[in-house]
Amino acid sequence: IAFAHRLTGTVNGCREALQIEESDILIARVGGDEFTISVIHEQANQVAHDIAQALIETFSQPFQISDLESDLVCTTSIGITTCPDDGYTADVLIKNADMAMYRAKEDGKNRAREFQSAHATDSQRRLDIENGLRRAIREERFRVVYQPIVRVSDEKIVGAEALVRADHPELRGIPPSIFVPIAERMGVIEDVGRLAFNKAMTDAQEWQKHTAGLRLTINLSARELANAELMQSLRREVLLSALEPHQLTFELTEHSLVDAQPETLASLEALREAGCSIWLDDFGTGFSSLSQLRRLPVDGVKIDRSFINDILDEPGDLALTKSIISMAHSLNIQVVAEGVENRGQLALLRQHDCDLAQGYYFGNPMASSELLERLK
Repeated sequence: IAFAHRLTGTVNGCREALQIEESDILIARVGGDEFTISVIHEQANQVAHDIAQALIETFSQPFQISDLESDLVCTTSIGITTCPDDGYTADVLIKNADMAMYRAKEDGKNRAREFQSAHATDSQRRLDIENGLRRAIREERFRVVYQPIVRVSDEKIVGAEALVRADHPELRGIPPSIFVPIAERMGVIEDVGRLAFNKAMTDAQEWQKHTAGLRLTINLSARELANAELMQSLRREVLLSALEPHQLTFELTEHSLVDAQPETLASLEALREAGCSIWLDDFGTGFSSLSQLRRLPVDGVKIDRSFINDILDEPGDLALTKSIISMAHSLNIQVVAEGVENRGQLALLRQHDCDLAQGYYFGNPMASSELLERLK
């Protein structure tokens, strides 16, 4: 309500300053936290930019709401489209403004963006992927591949990371780096994760017939972490599984864990109490520090591949890698090096007592049957 009052007041102020007829501006709330402003003017594009800038400035000021101790601050993302350049019908113009608004969000929020034809191409591609994901989930068309994790000291395979791949014709060639964030925005990442988890657990039980004690590593997204019911279900399945809990590791990104709510941390602690391990992925690329590891429920950190790539040539990357290994060990935390691609990198990691490693040097992500052959 406060936002709407400030919105109408600012737009009416612009209308008077720009000498626009009252009947030539319409302000509407179209649902949720989205509003639409329609302006009729010979210089509509310039007027739209003037109004957008005024709105961004006015909404940069905090809201003082009665009964709340703290002021509230919101960001405003604005999409601009004009007729006839971008379309002639209301439906097309609103759709185009919506695309431009999402581009403003992607560019960092608190800004305005004009509709560009490229937005339509990006939007159509995203829509195609969304539709493909829905069908792939409905038809359970995902597969899981595994990248070996080796012990640095003797290069023995001690585990494997489960990586989900889309196996639906509409998603063929779309990498997880593209479809996973879209699945998160759609709110279906839990469904994808569930399919991957069930398949990985079945495969891992088959491995035990050939290599007892092999560790399975499974990724959890921020959205899955925040789902308390899902986390409780996960813990139940771990306890009922034929796998020993100590053979299961759950991997989380640095970003999702550093800002986790107390209930999320409690869910992770419950998994640890059941015997599972928690690893922090992509360590060193986010906002956390080694000192924060003391308060996080983690048993291992994975040094991001961007540091491992250049440890043979960049003294700074080598120094950082050595520091992570040393300080993590002082906290009784394991260290895994990601992205190992050659013998020299492995030798250097062994020299500095890194515990585990994975990367193309040990093998590309492979089907469960191929991993079984390697284990044999």
